[in-house]
Amino acid sequence: MRRWKAALVQMALEEGAVDRNLDHALDLAAGEGADLVVFPELFTTGYALERAVELARRGPGTLERLGRWARSSGVRVAGTLLHPWAGGVANAAFFVEADGRVLDLYPKVHRFRPMDEHRYLEAGTSPRVWDTSLGRLAVAVCYDLRFPVFCHRLALSGAVALVVPAEWPRPRTRHWEVLLEARAVEGAWWVLGANRVGPGRDARFEGASRVLDPWGRVVACLGDEEGTAAAEVDPALSAGARTRIPVFEDRIPGLDDPAPLP
Repeated sequence: MRRWKAALVQMALEEGAVDRNLDHALDLAAGEGADLVVFPELFTTGYALERAVELARRGPGTLERLGRWARSSGVRVAGTLLHPWAGGVANAAFFVEADGRVLDLYPKVHRFRPMDEHRYLEAGTSPRVWDTSLGRLAVAVCYDLRFPVFCHRLALSGAVALVVPAEWPRPRTRHWEVLLEARAVEGAWWVLGANRVGPGRDARFEGASRVLDPWGRVVACLGDEEGTAAAEVDPALSAGARTRIPVFEDRIPGLDDPAPLP
């Protein structure tokens, strides 16, 4: 598989301001020359969850606009947004192909109770992997990162990278950094973590967005300001790491992990 360039957009958000946030996100992403741009979790709305039903109605239109932008730019796009789901609203991760097609949505499985996700959002029921023009990619949304068996199951699917859109607040920034490193090492894959930055309603977000290689090395990162971090992703490094330390082959099914995804 060929190498490709990933760009992480780290941005401040205005709660509930869909159009302004989307305009700002695309401005930050423009000119990066990336094959894939990853935006933070709920990058068009932030955690304005008391307006979740209203804001979710904008979800399909936002995906249409991202599809047009992807098609005109030749860039793939990933992130999450509020979207109608199962008679309610989900925090749904998406992947938009370079031709504008939207692949399957992934409703976040693990709802973060300290930010009231369980009160306003429907939970997803299963992990997702996306077979894309860049190869097989997996997705974990923010709090999902704290569940190693969930992430390990994604890695067993053969995905070469884990995409992690997040709104991870400042008091636990070190947790974010450590967990990204751990998931990279455990999965022997690339990890692309895009986090929000700046003030929120009940928290401050410190960014620290980063790209990690399959050995857990940080190859691109940001501090606590808006911006983009870009790096070349070489899928061959994932295959090499999994061959050199054959953890997946040496696991004991039923003891070390659950069955892999199909």
